[in-house]
Amino acid sequence: MFFLHHTQVDRLWWLWQQKAPQTRTMEYNGLRLDYETQVSLNDKMPMAGLAADAVVRDYMDVKGGTLCYKY
Repeated sequence: MFFLHHTQVDRLWWLWQQKAPQTRTMEYNGLRLDYETQVSLNDKMPMAGLAADAVVRDYMDVKGGTLCYKY
């Protein structure tokens, strides 16, 4: 159930991005856990040894870059 739920969340995110792909594919904002610092597309994503560490930007487009799939 966990993976089905997160796959659906990913799909909904992709559908939202497709409404305006030129801007929404790289739209990412909010606050970090300290509630003071803005998040960034260059924030590191540690992969705990399962894969090479990456940055958020690498995972924003499901059809290109690190990811390569389509719905």
